[in-house]
Amino acid sequence: MKKKFFLLLTIGFTCFLLFFPGCRKKPGTAIKDIALLKMVPDDAAGIFYVNVKRLTEVEFFEEKISGLKKNEAEQSKKKILDCYLDFLENTGVDIERDVHGITIAFFSAFVSDLSSEKDADAIILFELDYDRDKILAVVKDKLQENEKAYAEETYKDCIIFKLTDSGIPFFTNMTIENAAFSFINNKTIAVGKPGKMKRVIDLSQGTGKSILLCEQMESYLNTPCSAAMASFAFIVPEELKKKYENGLFQFDLSKAEIVSGNIDQRSKVWEGEFKLISKNAQGNAQLISVLVFVKTLAGATLGAEFSEMIDNIHLSSSAEDITLTFAANENELTKLYKKINDAQIGLSALTGEK
Repeated sequence: MKKKFFLLLTIGFTCFLLFFPGCRKKPGTAIKDIALLKMVPDDAAGIFYVNVKRLTEVEFFEEKISGLKKNEAEQSKKKILDCYLDFLENTGVDIERDVHGITIAFFSAFVSDLSSEKDADAIILFELDYDRDKILAVVKDKLQENEKAYAEETYKDCIIFKLTDSGIPFFTNMTIENAAFSFINNKTIAVGKPGKMKRVIDLSQGTGKSILLCEQMESYLNTPCSAAMASFAFIVPEELKKKYENGLFQFDLSKAEIVSGNIDQRSKVWEGEFKLISKNAQGNAQLISVLVFVKTLAGATLGAEFSEMIDNIHLSSSAEDITLTFAANENELTKLYKKINDAQIGLSALTGEK
């Protein structure tokens, strides 16, 4: 029984490291210089940015796309390819050539309780080269085909297309209900609630306050990691700060401010950084002690075949923050995912839910 508990705990911790990853700092422009962030409202509680140009350069993406295009994939995956080729033919948008970046901004209702939230309060911004008329024709055809109604509203010379009786699938069991989309300019398409669309339009035309003016996000926005494949930052909600005051492992998150991270892949090695901004020297040292213990437990439980991956997890703390970096090659990750599947566990190991 104890052995099973330690296996679940160990794999859960390893999942934690992999689901909140990042890149070791690399030279490049600061996060705040990403054009899409200038159109994110200042009350966003979190952002997730995908550098699509970088994504299409990594070996993982090239191998997956190459396999699809050579029809080497199984039938279910071939359907994805067919949909993509159909989209390419009708809109002229090629992901590898035309899409530059995607920013997802989350607002308080979403971040506060991910498990119970059904209606996502979020916006998605796409930076791409596109033909407005072609994309609009495809969208209208799909809406008509599925008998979905929509309405148009003009706001500051931009047309907001509002879905009046349906939403847009967003994340797991979540949907952006009563969603809308708009062609903000010749490089940006936005999706989200109609009210949020108006704020995005305001920001695109130089009015309103963007997340770039959010003091809580300042330390993250100045990080020079936008060259990474993906990066994220979330303001730590109050309920999360209190969540670990009791339980098996107790630590102090009372002064936690921002959780941020990046992920990248180079030469078949996934590497990353996870950072917690918390001006709490004693609390940070306490949390590091817990993480070091669980890392040691992970090494002992997973065994020699994962020793290199465990050794490449580095933890450090200061009076200002806690930093975790990691590097893992694809073979190690494949073995780990197989072990997780064989044990029939996933994220439930993190939450304790069945």
